[in-house]
Amino acid sequence: MKVFYTFGPLESAKVVEAKDIQLYPNPTNGEINVSGLKTGYRIQVYNSVGAAVRDINVQSSIERISLKNQPSGMYMVVVMENNKILKRFKALKK
Repeated sequence: MKVFYTFGPLESAKVVEAKDIQLYPNPTNGEINVSGLKTGYRIQVYNSVGAAVRDINVQSSIERISLKNQPSGMYMVVVMENNKILKRFKALKK
């Protein structure tokens, strides 16, 4: 049995594309890194049903996010600044 999830656009925030922000490794075994950040950014991680599983206030240019206590599946990682979406990623946890 295979299950596929699709994330649609977020409707509640303005999107501003920031091309220098990167997420790696993807797919992951439980730890992901987000680079190209600035202090004051916010990272939110959502599971496949849309529930927030992490909410991080950025403190450095590279943030490490642990998904080790989360089940395998697809996650949406959203990087924001002042309620403006800078970048969205789909991350797969094996």
